[in-house]
Amino acid sequence: MHARFCERIETALGSLQRRIERAQKPIDRGGAERQIGRLLGRNSRAAAGYAIRLVDDQNLPAGLRLEWSRRAEWDD
Repeated sequence: MHARFCERIETALGSLQRRIERAQKPIDRGGAERQIGRLLGRNSRAAAGYAIRLVDDQNLPAGLRLEWSRRAEWDD
């Protein structure tokens, strides 16, 4: 069951990451944070298994970069 929730989270995070990378205009940080919050709320059983950060990046037109990774200790 956790694998299914993890797959949903990873798919959605990948989609958001691609959207941020392709953006031609600045993205609202609050909106992106709310989207991540909704995603984690819908998949709360696996949400603690991820470290997710929105980082300011002036090199990208969006002004943000999404960084995320799995927490190995959560799998134990």
